[in-house]
Amino acid sequence: MKVILTKDVEKIGSFGEVINVKDGYAKNFLIPTGMAILSTPGNLKQVDLIKKSKVKVEAKSIKEANDIAEQLNGLKLLFKVKSSAEGKMYGSHTKK
Repeated sequence: MKVILTKDVEKIGSFGEVINVKDGYAKNFLIPTGMAILSTPGNLKQVDLIKKSKVKVEAKSIKEANDIAEQLNGLKLLFKVKSSAEGKMYGSHTKK
């Protein structure tokens, strides 16, 4: 039976792959647990649309991460801690 994976399944495949598995495995495990759907032309189109939207969202999040990285580049942090007269920090704090 041909099914489309809706989640990444270890040792079987990743999201959107069309795989051929035994009927019992598909009907009793993959489909009831929501890991797969039947492979039909309509479901294939739906999975393609979902893949395209995931790519757009991923590209947007990568752009946002790069923008944040640029803002943080060159940023210096200064922490004030109590120390002894010799400059040694108390407790478990170290210079590192």
